[in-house]
Formats: sequence, C-alpha cells, structure tokens
Amino acid sequence: MKANVSDKFIIAAENHTTTVKTRVIAHSQQVLRIDQEINTELNKFETEHLLQIVKDALTKAEVVIISDYAKGLLTDDILKILIDEAKSQNKNVLIDPKGKDFKKYSGATILTPNKKELGEACGFDEDRVNVLEDIGRSLMTQINLSALLVTQGENGMTLMQNNKKSIYMKASAREIYDVTGAGDTVIATLGVSIGAGNSLETSAQIANTAAGIVVEQVGTSIITRE
Repeated sequence: MKANVSDKFIIAAENHTTTVKTRVIAHSQQVLRIDQEINTELNKFETEHLLQIVKDALTKAEVVIISDYAKGLLTDDILKILIDEAKSQNKNVLIDPKGKDFKKYSGATILTPNKKELGEACGFDEDRVNVLEDIGRSLMTQINLSALLVTQGENGMTLMQNNKKSIYMKASAREIYDVTGAGDTVIATLGVSIGAGNSLETSAQIANTAAGIVVEQVGTSIITRE
C-alpha cells in the first residue's frame, strides 16, 4: 500500500504458500538464487474467483500484462480465457513467457522473451544470432502475434512487428550490477507506455532505457518517472 498499489485483487489460496526467493550476493553480484515454492495448480473455486476478478478489472484496463513465472497459476486453459477475454475487449495483451511451448500464448499482441527463452521454445542455439530474425518471424506467424520483443541482455533488444522492418536497440546500461527484475521492468514499462497511447516503437525504446537503469542497481529496484 505504501507504493499506492491496491491489494484488493490478491487471492488467498489455502494449499499454497507465497514463493520466497533467497538471493546470494557477493561483491554486488548475484551468484545464486534459492526458491521455496509450491507450483501446483489452483482448485476450481480459486480459478473461478481469479477469472471473475480479472474480467471485472478488464473493463477499466488500458492494457493487459501477463507475466508467466511457471509457478502453477497460468495453466493453458487460464491463459486462453485471459487472452480471449482481453482481445474481445480490444485490449493489447503483453506476455513475458516461460517454458518451451509458446503455443499457449496464441493470440497475444506481443511476447517479450529473452534470447535464451526464445531459443528453448523454438529449438535453436541462443548463440546463433544470425537466425534470430527468421526464428522470431516464424514464431509470430505460428501463434498469431502482432509483435515480438526479444531482450538480449548486454546486447540490447530487437523489436519485430508484422509488415515492418525489425528495430534493433543497443543496451543503455553503463555498467551492469544486477539483472534482477530487468525483464519485469521491460514489460511493465512497455505496458505503461502503450497504455498511455505511445507507439510500440517508442514504448520499446523507453522500456530499453528503463531496463538499462535498473540493472545498474543492486537487488530488485524500481524506477521513477523522473
């Protein structure tokens, strides 16, 4: 609440515990993370409760962000319902994906995988940079995406859009201390900017700058508008 973020949409799940992530830091660098979690699916009642909350919130939303952590919440069925419901209301759907099967995100507006995640999902070595464009374009066609934003760490980002030339953005970080939360920063900033009416190109540029700022900080950090 101190950050002016409402907690009224939080669901208490009786057979789950909140994931706890323990980070081991040495010389300002994260060297290890230990997760304590339960990643089983929600029961029927909890699922129905979740979907009703989302449907109610959608009417006031400008954009929908789905951040998949593979913790058991976002099943294929729930994802389909969320994407279909959002698209039926003409909402842009931004997804930070996880796993090796991106078909479950079919119909989303844009995915924001990193290069490694894209490689795992499409079955290619992430070091083969020369095939990034072909693989990305093929994925967009297969799962009906409007765009794909591939984050590449210290090598920046590549934005691909249907019927447009790809845009490559250099990384803006001066020095990288901790990449914790960089992907979250990208999709959050992208969503805020698109929701405010900016183009996808402008939003991606802003997101790239935002990511460059947070990786210069140690630990999970946020950025201000200023």
